[in-house]
Amino acid sequence: MGNFVGSTLAGKSQALHTLAEPRSAIAHDWHAIWTAPAWGAVAVLVVFTIFFRDLPKKMHADVIAGRKEEDLETP
Repeated sequence: MGNFVGSTLAGKSQALHTLAEPRSAIAHDWHAIWTAPAWGAVAVLVVFTIFFRDLPKKMHADVIAGRKEEDLETP
């Protein structure tokens, strides 16, 4: 399914960015063709950075393994 969708979108993008008059061997505006997937990758990076990050762990100096420091001291 992903190959089909990707190939279809790539074909449409390539057809959209075909130059009216080719310059020597260049018949497509490759910079414009690759700009859309690059921005898509940036968007995916932002989404993953926001939603798939480790939250900072709360560490308190006075708590060790669920017990307070004064409970660990011997009288």
